[in-house]
Amino acid sequence: MKYVIDSKVYENHINDEVHLYGLLHQLAFLAEKAKDEKDLENLAEMAKRYGEIAEEKFAAWRIPGRYLVFGDRKDLAELKAAELTPLTAVLKEHDAKIREKQRAATADDPAYIISGSAFRMLVGDLFDLLAQYSFLRNRVVEVKTEKRLARLQ
Repeated sequence: MKYVIDSKVYENHINDEVHLYGLLHQLAFLAEKAKDEKDLENLAEMAKRYGEIAEEKFAAWRIPGRYLVFGDRKDLAELKAAELTPLTAVLKEHDAKIREKQRAATADDPAYIISGSAFRMLVGDLFDLLAQYSFLRNRVVEVKTEKRLARLQ
């Protein structure tokens, strides 16, 4: 099944992915460069703050907890209803199609068409990125000695 996703929703998802990647990359960079106890303290504080940011983003995505645990596509129905419109509904009325073209031309903001499987992959990628970030953040927060930091690096 094909869906239409509003360009702002799509761009928000991409921006969130880029933001989380930046946090993860920065955290890994700082972990690699840490040399002493003060660096470890700063790294732990940064990891905690980045974790708060990641949690805020995750809450805004409204991904159901059941989907995270079981991966059942049916659990995404509410999220799909909020963010996607079936392409068939968009194509039913010729006038609606023309109005969208006029809106896109004047607003320079076209809608993106995304398949259901691509949407699930986008949600899955967001979750994987968050999980990797959380894992690394937890590992960094647990670092208390330079020996553990060297092992983590």
